[in-house]
Amino acid sequence: MVTSLVFFGAGGLLALLIRAQLATPDEHFITRNAYDELFTIHGTTMIFLFIVPFWAGLANFVVPLMIGARDMAFPRLNAASYWFFLFGGAG
Repeated sequence: MVTSLVFFGAGGLLALLIRAQLATPDEHFITRNAYDELFTIHGTTMIFLFIVPFWAGLANFVVPLMIGARDMAFPRLNAASYWFFLFGGAG
């Protein structure tokens, strides 16, 4: 969940760039194509690198507690999925 919060910060920086362009419409802080790219990357980052992994991580923490399990059913698969998420998001 901490990694998804880091991606939330990155998406927030993209949102600040978008808002900076909207705050000065007469000046060209960024180009039109760059604005469209920032808008798309911001949306993709917030959906696929923050919201979905955050809720999956929260469920990954809460569900074993709710069913009374001492550990996850497949802890190595859980660790592999985290590293795939980290390197996939960073790449």
